Amino acid sequence: MKYYPHLDWARVILLLHAILLCSACGGPNNNGQTAQHAPTRQETSEQQAIPSPPEQLTPTQADSDGRGTLVGRVVFDGDIPQAQALTVSKDVEVCGRTEKFPEALLVGPDKGIKNAVVFLQTVAGGKSPSLPTSNPVIDQLDCIYTPHVLLVPAGATVDIKNSDGILHNIHTYSEKNPAFNTAQPKFKTVISKTFTQPEIIRVTCDVHDWMTAWVVVQNHPYYALTDTTGAFRLSDVPPGEYELKVWHEELGEHPRSVSITADQESSVEITLARAG
Repeated sequence: MKYYPHLDWARVILLLHAILLCSACGGPNNNGQTAQHAPTRQETSEQQAIPSPPEQLTPTQADSDGRGTLVGRVVFDGDIPQAQALTVSKDVEVCGRTEKFPEALLVGPDKGIKNAVVFLQTVAGGKSPSLPTSNPVIDQLDCIYTPHVLLVPAGATVDIKNSDGILHNIHTYSEKNPAFNTAQPKFKTVISKTFTQPEIIRVTCDVHDWMTAWVVVQNHPYYALTDTTGAFRLSDVPPGEYELKVWHEELGEHPRSVSITADQESSVEITLARAG
């Protein structure tokens, strides 16, 4: 072996040792790619132990909170009434543009009663009532109140519109809320009134005697208006025994006992008939 005195042999040995270590750590493989580190048993166990995301609940599962739902129909006992057209005797050029029929008792082909008000008498621990984001509206259009029955929470302000451009006169009949008798000429397109107490309020027009509407005020959210088939739905009701009331302007008020079961849908059918 030839000896090179000018070389620093200690540095040469350290350099060779570093080269050997780099080769063992996994440099580029034959394909020019960096070798991947194989996971240890401990690392694999830790990866398997990471919990998966929780199962997503449907809105019904997440929000029901053990409450139930009541669905049902209000139906008429008797022959379906045949409505006769109303006689328009005032402001015919506006009020006579459309044919008018009484709305006091509207019965569908399957005897479902429209515009019956269904509500629970007392609810403890239920949802709190909330005011609407915009004022509910009763419109006077073609000399008819629309809607015929309006449901609102206590404290709500109702906008009464005059879309006819003629003189109307709004007259309410109430006991708990202040009654008012107010002329609404064509230039006064909106009159706003607030109803603070639970009550069923009749509304008429002193200028056009066929015009009638109802404002039903409640202090809890468990009330509904039947549709053209007589159907209604009350949701998110705490389980328990309740007195259900059905009010109709011509057929009166009728109580009914109902039972609400947690996380279930109960059903009821209520039959109303004319007195006598």
